[in-house]
Amino acid sequence: MPVIGLLAGLLVGFGILGLRETGLFEPLELKVYDWLIRSRPEPGGPDPRNVLFTITEEDIRRQGQWPISDATMATVLNRLIQYRPRAIGLDIYRDIEVPPGRKKLDALLAKHHHIIAVTKVGGGDAPTIPPPPVLDGTEQVGFTDVLVDDDGIVRRGLLYQESEGQVLSAFGLRLALLYLEAEGVHPRLDSADARKLRLGPTTLERFQASDGGYVRADASGYQILLDFKGGRTKPATFSLTALLSGLVDPHAITGKVVLIGVTADSVPDDLYTPDGFMRGVELHGQIVSQLLRAALDGEAPIATASELQEIFYILLWGLLGGTIGLCCRSTWRFVLWVGGGLLLIAFTAAFALWQDWWIPSVPPTLAWVLSASLVTTTALAQERKQRTLLMQLFSRHVSPDVAEAIWEQRDQ
Repeated sequence: MPVIGLLAGLLVGFGILGLRETGLFEPLELKVYDWLIRSRPEPGGPDPRNVLFTITEEDIRRQGQWPISDATMATVLNRLIQYRPRAIGLDIYRDIEVPPGRKKLDALLAKHHHIIAVTKVGGGDAPTIPPPPVLDGTEQVGFTDVLVDDDGIVRRGLLYQESEGQVLSAFGLRLALLYLEAEGVHPRLDSADARKLRLGPTTLERFQASDGGYVRADASGYQILLDFKGGRTKPATFSLTALLSGLVDPHAITGKVVLIGVTADSVPDDLYTPDGFMRGVELHGQIVSQLLRAALDGEAPIATASELQEIFYILLWGLLGGTIGLCCRSTWRFVLWVGGGLLLIAFTAAFALWQDWWIPSVPPTLAWVLSASLVTTTALAQERKQRTLLMQLFSRHVSPDVAEAIWEQRDQ
């Protein structure tokens, strides 16, 4: 019987692995992942190295137009430059002139190399949006393209991508590297694998198509899993009006990464993450923060098990379910053992993610429950058959009550 239980568990495990390869479990696995992300203890406050300047609905009304003019944008950037941040990220497309003041804005952008403007590579149904013409082809441009999964959730960040034979850098990466330059930290290739980027003590593991709960996802470019730590608490945030009115303390900006973006409802830039709703500029700030923590604090992105490790883990729970199924000769035992196993799988997945390690939870859960159910049902059916035969034999020599007592003694 133990061999039969192991074989049944193994067969169930392989069946689950086959179904997993079809992508059947991916939506549920990603939902579990989102819940685990939200369940993590929140770190101690927002990243103090980031500052956001947001253009609100009130700011647009005060300016009387959208987009705001090139002259106003030049004034905003000039004011920030005086406060000496390490990097300024302009998360507003400026490919089209908004008079007056274009020459003034162009001169400012060309002179100050720590200002990063944005472009959108696009592709497919997504449009391409060029950078400001004065910065085209320079290292002062970063793309803002965001990876959105089929369910509309952003879980991955794109650091590099290729377009028309050129390797382009992400907006958040450009800003993080400017900050790190002052710390003496520069990007390097990992000594163990030249295809991987290393910042400080941390290697940024490249996302692969079947990492975690994904099945044959698009892994083009250089992607990482986003950890969204500190996502529930926004960094220091000021409005455009506050800056132009001189209400912002310069010390809140000096030596930091400044991101300028839009949060007005009339200019939609809405994204959904495992940790909830975010504006585009907030998401880019999250990416900057994650890269800085990797380079300066040694915090690596969320890791995943190898394909072989995941296969072994799923088969292990199938085998355990088949083994335990042999012991469950009653309903209460079945509920106790299976419930305990489910709690262990859930705790293991949660604890692993709290340690920045994503392991599958849906396939092992199914392997455990199905193998335990199959073996238990089969064992009970076989026992009922044996009991009927034995009762028939016993009834020829002893009374039914004695036969029942003998059978109960056997169960004990």
